[in-house]
Amino acid sequence: MVLEFSISNFGPISEEQTLSFEATSDDTLEEYYVERMPDGVRILKLGMIYGPNASGKSTILKALEFLRELVTEPKSQKDEKWEFEKHLIGDYIDEPTNFVLIFVSFLSCIVLPFTDWGCINLFSFEEIF
Repeated sequence: MVLEFSISNFGPISEEQTLSFEATSDDTLEEYYVERMPDGVRILKLGMIYGPNASGKSTILKALEFLRELVTEPKSQKDEKWEFEKHLIGDYIDEPTNFVLIFVSFLSCIVLPFTDWGCINLFSFEEIF
């Protein structure tokens, strides 16, 4: 289950933005919306993205779709580039695009960071529980 997804320097998003599925302490309708992990972590079964026009809602969904493509349709050559739009304004032009996916799997929590420096796709896994 996905616990957290963060992106930076992707499309119009410059600074890191995080979509968290960790439940708050509110227990209203918990049996419908919250999954309890064996270690006590409470994870939301669904999430909503809302906000004013042009606030980045679609960009977060595009980033999730891009990450899905990374996992399900990997490139066959290490030097193949991925097609996506980096943030191209201000101090972020030379910065890499970053994705971090934190998910719970088999009673452990895994961090999957992805950084694109323009030519090589770098994956590394880190167990944090």
